[in-house]
Amino acid sequence: MASAFSHAVAALSIGTCFYRPRIPKRVWAAAAICSVLPDLDVIGFPLGIRYGDFWGHRGFTHSLVFAALLAGVVIFIWFRRGATSIGLLPLFTYLFLATALAVETYTCLANSAGTLLQPAGIPYSPK
Repeated sequence: MASAFSHAVAALSIGTCFYRPRIPKRVWAAAAICSVLPDLDVIGFPLGIRYGDFWGHRGFTHSLVFAALLAGVVIFIWFRRGATSIGLLPLFTYLFLATALAVETYTCLANSAGTLLQPAGIPYSPK
């Protein structure tokens, strides 16, 4: 089963594709955090949000739309002045992939269409 630790390791692993000298450590930290954030949706269980709901576990936060939004928000908040030697587009791509990789890991583990068919975060259930 995937865990927060394995998500962070995977995010840092794909970071090797984006490595440039003098990249700030906050880039790597942001990617690790982005990879873990989709799983914070479990806080909905005690609030009465069911698994299959839009805001439920593996709902919207496990969609590619969420991955893109999260990458954009993290760049806006944490990298307003840019990230030396990587550029904003590669940074966005890296953060998006770090989040999306964590999201789509569940698709592979569940052996179903799952989140791959959730481009807008609409929960998928096979018929």
